[in-house]
Amino acid sequence: MNKFYQKLTATSESHDAYWHNLVSLTGLELANLAVLDAKKSWSNWWAAQ
Repeated sequence: MNKFYQKLTATSESHDAYWHNLVSLTGLELANLAVLDAKKSWSNWWAAQ
C-alpha cells in the first residue's frame, strides 16, 4: 500500500494532479482504495495529509 500512497501523493500538489492520479489507478489499486474507504473516511485521510 505504501507504493499506492506514494503514487497518489507524489504529484498531488493540486487537485488536478490528485484527480489525474486517481483516474490513472489500476483496478487493483481501486480495490485497495475501496477497502481503505470502507475502513476510514477517505476525506479524513486526505485531510490528515
